[in-house]
Amino acid sequence: QLFNYVMANSFSIMMWTAVPLLVALATFTTYTLSGHDLDVANALTALSLFDILRFPLFMLPQVINNLVEASVSFGRVKMFLLGEEYVPVGEGNISGDAGIEMERATFVYDSKKPKMKTTEKQRRPEVEKMQQELYDKDWEIK
Repeated sequence: QLFNYVMANSFSIMMWTAVPLLVALATFTTYTLSGHDLDVANALTALSLFDILRFPLFMLPQVINNLVEASVSFGRVKMFLLGEEYVPVGEGNISGDAGIEMERATFVYDSKKPKMKTTEKQRRPEVEKMQQELYDKDWEIK
């Protein structure tokens, strides 16, 4: 889905710059191939009208890109809503073979992590450095 998004976004940027020129070229080509003579008055009038239409023509690729993003978002919401129900695991032992077992573990968010405390005999520089390294790597010091 990410590849499709990147491709649609690239196409959108390409269309952003190319659409006004392509519309003017297609209009003038169609006008001359239909047997009419393209004079200065008609060309300048058409160019001023194209200038008025420039913003809507610029927004067309963005609208297409937003539709693609909305489609991806609706697909994700649909997968979430139609997914299997999650059954939370309560406290206690997990029946069966869990594969991993943790005892006396504490899990906290990084912002809730307690500050490191040292005693007087642990204040040596090499001990403090080792404790700081362990603390920075989220190891518990006891």
